Amino acid sequence: MFRSILIAILALSVIGFSYWGYEEHQEKNDILIHAENNYQQAFHELAYYIDQLHNQIGSTLAMKTQDSMRPQLADVWRLSTLAHGFIGELPLTLMPFNKTNEFLAKVGEFSYEKGIKETRDKEISDSDYKKLQKLYSQSKEVEDGLRDVENVVMTNHLRWMDVELALSSHKQKMDNQVIDGLKTVDAKSADYTKSFEMTSPKNAVTQDKTFTNLSGPKINQKEAIQRFKSFIDDQNMKVKNIELTGRNGKKDSYTLSMENKSNQKSVSGQVSKQGGHVIWFMKQREANYDKVTLYEATQKANKYLNKRKINNMVLVQSDQYDHVGLLTYVLKKENVRIYPASIRIKVALDTGEVIGFDQTDYLYNRKIHVNLKPKLKKQAVIDHLSNKIKVQEVHLVVFQNEQNQNVLCYEILATQDQHSYRILINANTNDQEKVELLNG
Repeated sequence: MFRSILIAILALSVIGFSYWGYEEHQEKNDILIHAENNYQQAFHELAYYIDQLHNQIGSTLAMKTQDSMRPQLADVWRLSTLAHGFIGELPLTLMPFNKTNEFLAKVGEFSYEKGIKETRDKEISDSDYKKLQKLYSQSKEVEDGLRDVENVVMTNHLRWMDVELALSSHKQKMDNQVIDGLKTVDAKSADYTKSFEMTSPKNAVTQDKTFTNLSGPKINQKEAIQRFKSFIDDQNMKVKNIELTGRNGKKDSYTLSMENKSNQKSVSGQVSKQGGHVIWFMKQREANYDKVTLYEATQKANKYLNKRKINNMVLVQSDQYDHVGLLTYVLKKENVRIYPASIRIKVALDTGEVIGFDQTDYLYNRKIHVNLKPKLKKQAVIDHLSNKIKVQEVHLVVFQNEQNQNVLCYEILATQDQHSYRILINANTNDQEKVELLNG
């Protein structure tokens, strides 16, 4: 009798420990997935801002005086800050990435010194122009290096968690393509930093966005889950993890991960506590071939927005890579494009499924207050431009400058020789807010 009871107790103990072990494994797996998603997003953002940095430096080289360069250099300073911040979010604390950090810091210092601190309208010196040229070529090498790493990661389905584990193992020989690629990027950054002197200004920090002033009542976890399921059109999804999260001590949104065991699909996302707005989501699935055209993907994205009653949006940019379409929409009010209020959508080009959605900027900026009536006529602004450029398109837009001020501008798409430019002119003062090189 005693033996039977003992066996029963041991069996229950084994079952209990097995269940506890399974739950522990699931929790650890959820944490790893969350960390991996954060690492991937940080790297894509880093590569994106380095791209923008390279293009902005190219635009600066087209200017002649420091006064005309000032908006571009201020933007270079801002972009270097953003890129620098995303390096800090990657699992590179155990790998010296100091040359790239130093490169971005000195780019920021130079652009601050020449674009913000100095106010004299004089022609840029030969030595400073040469520094800009070197900065432009070096940023291109860093840009290409990061895109190579990005391609390796996506092609070979590598994980940033493996990078962290490889770095923490302290092995003499680490056969990791990501680490090798990042070391190459860091080496390419080294030559440029040697030619710059240190100055006192430091890069500014970016402004965190919160979601405490949205429309609608506050919702609980159960309501957030239901809102999310409805938004992604999958009621069969089961919750793996959900937590109340936020920045600067403000718990203003629910971050959650879900899965559909019947088809092995999983998705992560975020829902605002105020109003229950889906801020973003990302489906963990790969597109393996192109069957849907970018135009067809745009049509599907348009229907996706309309079904969710997100109206008055206009497509301003469409790209594709690795069988995925990347579409950017902005809000349109009174025939004015509100660029700060943007939505990004990812469409898989194998089936046309929307696999990614981000309306962070749209939710944060859709109610910005700007007078949409320009003081200057369109033709007056065009007449003020150089007669060497050919104007292709003109749009009235709201643009957010480097001081985070929303400014009404004429957006002018123009060409000169083999180059295409996007020029933003203040619609009230005729001041040049920004010049962007679209190719080159």
